[in-house]
Amino acid sequence: MSVTEPADETVTRIQELVNAALDHGNPYLPGDRSMEALRSIADRWRTPALPVVVAGEVSRGKSTLINALLGQRLLPTDFRPTTAAWTHIQHGPVFEVRATVQERDTQGRNTVTEYPFTTLEDFHVYGTVEGEARFADRHGTDARVLSLTVRTPAEFLSGGLEVIDTPGVGGLWAAHRQAALAALGRADAVIFVLKPGEPITAGERLFLAEAVERVESCIIVQTHSDLELDASDALAADMAKLTDAAEWEALLHDPERARRLCVLFDRVKAVSVSAENALAALESEGAVRRALLETSGIALLREVLQREIVAHGEELHRRNVLRLVELVLRAVEERASDQISFLTDEGDAARAVEERRARIVRWVEHNGDLWRRDFDSDGKRIIGDLRKIADDRLLRLDREYGQKIPDLKPAEIEELVPRMMAEPEETLTEMVRHARTEIEKSAQRVRKLMAEGGLSGPLDRLEQTSAVFARLPSEVDVQTPWKLGPDDAKQALLGGMTGTGITAAAALALQHGGWLASSAVASAPAAPVVIPFVVGGAVFVAINQQKRKGVRARDAARKLLADVQDEIADTALRTAEEVTVETQRAVADQISAALRELEARVERDRRDLEKAGTRTPAERLKEITRHENAVASVRALLDEVRRIRGGDRSGRAA
Repeated sequence: MSVTEPADETVTRIQELVNAALDHGNPYLPGDRSMEALRSIADRWRTPALPVVVAGEVSRGKSTLINALLGQRLLPTDFRPTTAAWTHIQHGPVFEVRATVQERDTQGRNTVTEYPFTTLEDFHVYGTVEGEARFADRHGTDARVLSLTVRTPAEFLSGGLEVIDTPGVGGLWAAHRQAALAALGRADAVIFVLKPGEPITAGERLFLAEAVERVESCIIVQTHSDLELDASDALAADMAKLTDAAEWEALLHDPERARRLCVLFDRVKAVSVSAENALAALESEGAVRRALLETSGIALLREVLQREIVAHGEELHRRNVLRLVELVLRAVEERASDQISFLTDEGDAARAVEERRARIVRWVEHNGDLWRRDFDSDGKRIIGDLRKIADDRLLRLDREYGQKIPDLKPAEIEELVPRMMAEPEETLTEMVRHARTEIEKSAQRVRKLMAEGGLSGPLDRLEQTSAVFARLPSEVDVQTPWKLGPDDAKQALLGGMTGTGITAAAALALQHGGWLASSAVASAPAAPVVIPFVVGGAVFVAINQQKRKGVRARDAARKLLADVQDEIADTALRTAEEVTVETQRAVADQISAALRELEARVERDRRDLEKAGTRTPAERLKEITRHENAVASVRALLDEVRRIRGGDRSGRAA
């Protein structure tokens, strides 16, 4: 039974291992991906970045809640958020904001530019619908905000938490929901905001289902508890609905997923708060301040966040650093052992290198035809599947709505409208989920072929490095102004502005398929896909206005149904096809890149083998001794890594 060491001692030992791994890796692994990853976080891994997405329907109090957690009135609460941008809030020494904007240059080409500023007024110009006119004056009518990043010296964020504020997840703004879903690809946790007096909706439940399946920690927060006498009962009723298999099955028509969701939601924490009381306390003193803070529930929420996200995130982060250290040390051990074989038995070593080279050549020659032909064929089949899903949905809509509308009363039509308006987005979700599953299967088939071809070992290490590096903090210099580089632009296009782009729709599947970690997604060219579902908003108003006039209400409902069907047949299908094509291409690019890296390693082995042949006996003995000492030292360090992992408080392997 292992004994857990004090946290400070563990941190010190891990830092020593990081430094030792770098010292051993420098002569053996020049240009290696795992070394680059370890070097980049060597001096700043102690504070992990822990992104938390705050999501919820429009006007549920998300921004007010974030302000209460931060202890300052930072986000605008009296304006409508922009349709497809999120706000990423990080800790920093002073308040400053950057807006990443896509706009057209003088030659009509799309460019991505970063604009820094330090006033709340500018923040509102770039972050609210009310500021859109001034934004258009500055950047043109074709420009759009891709994301907003805020730094603020809030103590709440000093431990590594980063808050991602998203637009609403339902209503007439379909792009809002897709932006929120895209944010999940970068989150360690989700805070989902509900409002007492308004029972949880089907749209909120659908989003929560996606969230709880994608993100490890989910916390449901009921805001404005001070406005309802029975707020706690309302929250309990909402949570009961989320753990009721019959409710999920009725919504999803998928018994297996319904049961799985109930298990996941059974572990979800729920907290009721009054964000307004917490903010009012900032402007009060003495007993009034204490009373407002006590009734706000914010202290309890911060405690839950600390326990559920920060503490767990720190453990997860340490395990990831140790995994990266272990990957580097194992690579050094393998490389040093190869060097020994080059110096002691040139013949066997040469044959082994040539065998590896021959295996890799089979996979890279003729533009990768060995694997690419079947992989591309799978992509075409998936596109066909998507068209069938859309056709089936159109037929069902005609049965469920079109054939019934002539016999419905105005009140019944009014009840039908929200369900009809949700159909395009639900169809898109179904198509993307199907594509995600099928791409995963396709990637697994290629992965199996490579394993049978003797390439699984080196590829495993490449994939593990990418997966670990994706969870480590990116380098941020808070003392200097931001500079927008190519990677920032790609992250922007893959983030808050993509509707269901690669980040939102496919990254999880590709990670499961063993091909694409989050860092690999960031390196792939983006497909900016904002989904402009404008499903009969005017018709919706007309139905409400004419609900007492049967004939005109039915005509309006038929027009709305036609709009819905057009959106499915056009926008939803086209978007799903674009996402599938781009995802297939991104996966193919990663397979090709991995093979090229393996090919480069074999060529390096051949050069080292040739160099070994030029050594004198005395030089060979000296080199063999150096490599043997390196192997012995690395093995001792690996034992140390295993010992620390055995004492990890989480009880799980790193």
